Amino acid sequence: MTFSAVAIIAAHNEADIIDQVIRGLVDQGIDVYFLDDGSTDGTVAAVERHLRRGVRCIEHLSDTFRARPAKGFEWERILRRKVQLASELDATWFVHHDADEFRESPWPGLTLREAIQRVDAHGFNAIDFELFNFWPVQDGFRPGDDVRESLQFYSPAEPYDRARVVQGLTGALWTSVRAHWPAGVRPPEHPPSNSVILCGSSLPGSGDVRRGTRCRAWR
Repeated sequence: MTFSAVAIIAAHNEADIIDQVIRGLVDQGIDVYFLDDGSTDGTVAAVERHLRRGVRCIEHLSDTFRARPAKGFEWERILRRKVQLASELDATWFVHHDADEFRESPWPGLTLREAIQRVDAHGFNAIDFELFNFWPVQDGFRPGDDVRESLQFYSPAEPYDRARVVQGLTGALWTSVRAHWPAGVRPPEHPPSNSVILCGSSLPGSGDVRRGTRCRAWR
């Protein structure tokens, strides 16, 4: 199988940021499978511009779950659908990705795809990102502005909100899904056996706010 990585993103009304998020992934060699959860703004139109240019598919969850319409936000069924997709899509690695996250390689000169491929070559099957939540602290942001340049203040993420990239179906999405798994529902049986920490960022979050740039280091 040719090496590939697919980010599976579910979103509801993220028109102000989703285009930048997808471009950030596609420009780094990561394909996207997009799940729209009933957006009523310009989210879908923004994603459609990337179809066959990095976005493999736009799936409307209202169609997928037509037999049982959603009653508000239902995280459990979204996670179950992501796990199902990880068993069906043709890819080597899967990224459990939020609609307001940006990820970067910790190695200068390597794209995110190349960094994941390097990790793969060393025999790892899970990647644990250092996560930082960036906060808006002024009202100057305008639609179309580079969100990563506009938001300069961040706080560390909660310790449970970490590993989100796994290889193949072995424990597909296990670490992140297990961290968010609904009460009373049994998570996948087999966790990844190895992990390596890269870096990433997300918006927004909680905790002490600090000034800084995006994470560049790894350990």
